[in-house]
Amino acid sequence: MPYVLILTFVLGLTAPSSRAAEPPAPHQRLQELDDKLEAGTISTDETRELLRALTRQALRSQPAEAPVAVGLGDKVIAVYHDRNTTKLVIEARQPFVAGIPVFVGPQETEVVLQDLLSRSKNLYYYAASAPGRVPVDEGDAVFTQKTRVLETPSPLMLKIKEVYTFEQKARGEVTAVQDGRAMIDRGTLHEVRERDIYRVLDASGNRKGYLEIRGIGDLQSSGVLYDRMEDRHRRVLTTEPGDRVVFMGQRKLFGFGGAVGWSLRGHEEYGIREKGTSYGGVWNLMFKNGWGFEVFLGTLQRTLKAGQQISIPILGRTDIFRQSVDFQVDYQAPIALKKNFFFPSVASPYVILGGGYYHAVLKKVEFVDDFPVFYTREWGQSSSGVFPLLGTGVEFFPARLIRPRFDFRWLGGRTLHAGDKSLSTEAFMAYIGLFSAW
Repeated sequence: MPYVLILTFVLGLTAPSSRAAEPPAPHQRLQELDDKLEAGTISTDETRELLRALTRQALRSQPAEAPVAVGLGDKVIAVYHDRNTTKLVIEARQPFVAGIPVFVGPQETEVVLQDLLSRSKNLYYYAASAPGRVPVDEGDAVFTQKTRVLETPSPLMLKIKEVYTFEQKARGEVTAVQDGRAMIDRGTLHEVRERDIYRVLDASGNRKGYLEIRGIGDLQSSGVLYDRMEDRHRRVLTTEPGDRVVFMGQRKLFGFGGAVGWSLRGHEEYGIREKGTSYGGVWNLMFKNGWGFEVFLGTLQRTLKAGQQISIPILGRTDIFRQSVDFQVDYQAPIALKKNFFFPSVASPYVILGGGYYHAVLKKVEFVDDFPVFYTREWGQSSSGVFPLLGTGVEFFPARLIRPRFDFRWLGGRTLHAGDKSLSTEAFMAYIGLFSAW
């Protein structure tokens, strides 16, 4: 019923009056002749009258502004809200199928066509509705399809220069950049390998960032652009064709080597210092931007065996007092996360964070021979668990085949008690290592 009332009001505005009136205005007469021409009922005299009217209108030196045509496009002619529904009346130049969606307004809001309310010549009036209060106004255009949006990737900056030479890969030029990737004019012909690292330089020789090679062609190679985590000036995204690149080395994925360590601080009992030694192999894995992972495959042990004996001569006999301490800690297969800074510079400082498993035993024995008294007493405590590991050091030539390094490590622990003795399993170690990578 609301649709009928609205449509009746709209069409009523254009309905002809039944009153007898004065002769129609020129533009009304022209409209009547046009209607008769379309219906095929125009006479010969009326045809001449129509042609003369059109000729006079064409010959006017300053023609009046033409009236705006009504109904030349599909549009909304009425909008109202019924509870939580938006209802519309749509004027269309073409017949639609009830139940299909159409799209209305600048936001192309979807509404569903319902009944055909009326037809006037070549115009069709439909009811439509949409759930909720949608942003639609009278006069909004109606579309049968949504506007298609063409999505394109970011612009590709390209400068390809194919030169068939046998130059070395140490220096080259950026030829293309897109998103976070770049291409250089060096490939298998120049002995470029996967995971080669290049420093990207601008025209002034200032560093923009780094490029790690991922894909290799005969004359061109592509890779990923990145800034190091520790860099203060992050400019790699300003890389463009024509920038220069300088070879720095290769990120070695796997590495293996040996290391020797010693304790920097230990216990001393009865004038004897503990022994702390470590030796074995180290296996590591290196990721992008200096991140890595390593496992120590060797022994790390601290031992202390010490004692003393006191002899006291009394009335022709000798009293003996003897005491000893036995302390041992074994650290097993520490695992650590490793971060190299300023990778792949010649000297790359790094930090490690990890942990492992330990087992410690502390024992104290006292022996007394004071005739007629004779006795032995023992105290002991053991501990096992996980220890934390922190370390720092310097690695030389981290992107080369041979990589020497030197570091310090702290191994956390707890304190053991045996009698009047208290010894800690905490350790401070220094290491020297030599590694090979591929």
